[in-house]
Amino acid sequence: MKKICLMLALLVAFSIFPQTAIGASFNEGDLSNNHITVTDSVYDIYATLGTLPTLYAGLNAFHSDHESYMWFHRKATFNPSALPENVNLIAFEHTYNRTVMDELIGKVADIYFENPNAQFNFYVDDLRVQFILQMFVANGLPESQYKVYLLSDGTGSYSIFKSLFEQENSFVNWETYKNEYENRKMLIQAGETDVINTDNNTELHKSMYFVSQQPNTQYWMQFPELLSSNDPQVAEEIKKMNVVKKMPYDMFASLSDEKKKEFAKAVGIDKDKFDRLFHSDKPSLIISGTSLAGEQNGFEKVVKQIVRDFGDTYKLFFKPHPAFDPVSHSELIKLKRKEFLDSLGITLLPAQLPMEALMWAYPEVKIGGYSSTLYMSTAKEQTVFFIANSPEDLTAPLNDLYQMGHFGDAKIYKINPDSEQEPEPNPNPEPNPNPIPSPAPIPVPGSNNGKVITTQDILSQDGESIVLEADSKGQVAFPTHVIKTILDNKKSVNISFGDVTVALTDEWWHYAQSLLGTDGSQLQFGVAPISSGDADKLLNTVKARTPRANMQNAGGIFKVDLSILGNGGKETKVTTLDKPIVITLPVGEGINRNLTGIYIVSDNGDAQYVGGKVTEEGIQTVINKIGNFAVLNYNKTFVDVNGSHWADEAIQSLAAKHILKGTGSNTFTPEARVSRAEFAAVLVRLLGPENEGNLSHPFVDIGTDKWYAPEVAIAYNTGLIKGVSSEQFAPDASLTREEVAVMIARLYHKLNGTVPARSAQTNLTDMEDISSWARNDVEAVIALNIMQGDGTAFRPKGSITRAEIAQVIHNFLQLK
Repeated sequence: MKKICLMLALLVAFSIFPQTAIGASFNEGDLSNNHITVTDSVYDIYATLGTLPTLYAGLNAFHSDHESYMWFHRKATFNPSALPENVNLIAFEHTYNRTVMDELIGKVADIYFENPNAQFNFYVDDLRVQFILQMFVANGLPESQYKVYLLSDGTGSYSIFKSLFEQENSFVNWETYKNEYENRKMLIQAGETDVINTDNNTELHKSMYFVSQQPNTQYWMQFPELLSSNDPQVAEEIKKMNVVKKMPYDMFASLSDEKKKEFAKAVGIDKDKFDRLFHSDKPSLIISGTSLAGEQNGFEKVVKQIVRDFGDTYKLFFKPHPAFDPVSHSELIKLKRKEFLDSLGITLLPAQLPMEALMWAYPEVKIGGYSSTLYMSTAKEQTVFFIANSPEDLTAPLNDLYQMGHFGDAKIYKINPDSEQEPEPNPNPEPNPNPIPSPAPIPVPGSNNGKVITTQDILSQDGESIVLEADSKGQVAFPTHVIKTILDNKKSVNISFGDVTVALTDEWWHYAQSLLGTDGSQLQFGVAPISSGDADKLLNTVKARTPRANMQNAGGIFKVDLSILGNGGKETKVTTLDKPIVITLPVGEGINRNLTGIYIVSDNGDAQYVGGKVTEEGIQTVINKIGNFAVLNYNKTFVDVNGSHWADEAIQSLAAKHILKGTGSNTFTPEARVSRAEFAAVLVRLLGPENEGNLSHPFVDIGTDKWYAPEVAIAYNTGLIKGVSSEQFAPDASLTREEVAVMIARLYHKLNGTVPARSAQTNLTDMEDISSWARNDVEAVIALNIMQGDGTAFRPKGSITRAEIAQVIHNFLQLK
């Protein structure tokens, strides 16, 4: 790729390629003018990570008939099979990583190499302006041949500007981020490599406002009028920005009826179903919910008020928060939430529903609810009420939009309405023979619930990653406004709980924000070691359940807590996580780290292995559940593998990692051949749980009752294995060594995003016997020292034993 980019840069430098001037129009009202008008081929390239930019991109794709190439990070936004036929997906199976960037960069290079007069429209999140440098500047394209459309991230576009440029004397910030972008650009133009850190997809996001001033760039925002500054020089820079007020619902409205239906289908809206649902002699009004903590125990009161005010005029619906579905959420089932809504004649909508697109598809439908960025995407005066204690308490920039009149006469309902007027007390009450004791006081956030993180704690640390300390009891709390500060400043956070560290990414904080809902809530973390006595009791229970594995405490057992505390004191425990966190636990001295892992341990002693990669700081893994986490040494012994067996270390290590299992309770059978189904299961264990999902496959010889059926399906759908024919997998057939080499090379590519380098091995005498389809992969695994042969030959057609597989996987894991 670097060679192609360098060659193109040289060709441009010597004017071999003709340059075509662009006559682009920025007419806001005419979508047909959103593209460059040229005689040569025009290509639309889309690369988006945020939800709003992805919706912008999708709407534009339904307007455009250009040949298009699209990648988006949030896979649930669109059904890829429902996108227009002219849209080609790039690296769709990947979330953001180096592979995605390589494929996007490569696609631009390939098109430009084949057609030097090609014109590009590039649609990208405003926060990812570095992609312009990586995809176009590094590929040597003249600026006259590509037009950039920066797509607003939503609230972040305004809050970042406000934090950097609203104050007096903030022009120095503008100059800093302008210079940073221009310096990177000059380095790339000079042929420097590795100028952009691909692992950080928002490295230059603070430069996005300057970038929007470039002649070939246009910035799509919903509310550009929110950009203002008290610094006169910044105010002048704002005037130079090529900003267009681009409302997604206007883009949807300008689609043909057929295209509207196709777009609705692509985002998961059954138009026919909702046509019937909203068909009534009354107009429809949706009440949008929030988290349990966000309701602050006032839900039923406020909904009754809404019904009194709107029930006679509107047909009422309730849209739950995606994580708090009254049909399935245990706490809401106890509260009989669905029955309450039914009693008021309110129709329950699905919890998982693309609300922005639903409101665009039905502009006559009204909406109201708890403060949410959803309301930035509703049409003017489509929102008829908010549930918030005051307009000032609305999530920014909704508070500013409210003051500007965007929401018309929208009512404000308090989150926890005042109680009904109490009757006058009796001056001479009769004594109560059975007095009811007063309830215990409700805890107030921040009073005794651990160290409360402040905005200053976040802003006082430079860099993208910050470190925070819990209190001495292992407790720390994050109010809603602090989480917003973390997101606005694109921070990743490492929390230190003594010997334990928890790492939380930007994506995780978005998930946390969705759990809280309102400014009065807090997210509370707790991590603390359980007492040595309790740890010993729990470990003895674990040992009793796994008597044939010598399990020892290798670093301690830690209780991890996560809860949401509402402003009224209601605490909601979180037990599972939609977005995982990374936890690092300590490892004791003198412990065999190859046999050490992290387990989540239930009170009854059931220990479930969750992984464990040993680092300098301890042992690290990704968790998506909350509970007791133990660092344990797992020494499983097999009677047919003693200390003198050549693969003993590998077998013991993989048994401890629960990748390879015995053939019996205490036997491994090291010389047995490995079947294709068995190896498929091993590959899936190496992939990890995040790849579970699609269990369909085309193989008629894999019955659904077979233990290996799910693993074969996952391995097939992730591209690690193929059948022996289009419909046959041959699960019981023995694997050959060259087949294993091919699958291991695919796994390496899947996990690392790169194809392993090849290196022909000249001292093995049978390299010519390797099948042509396997030759490259065999050379690659030899170069990586994953497989070596027996010293003189590779034996590509020979079967592979369980001991050999153990050594291959052990070697592979040393590279990760």
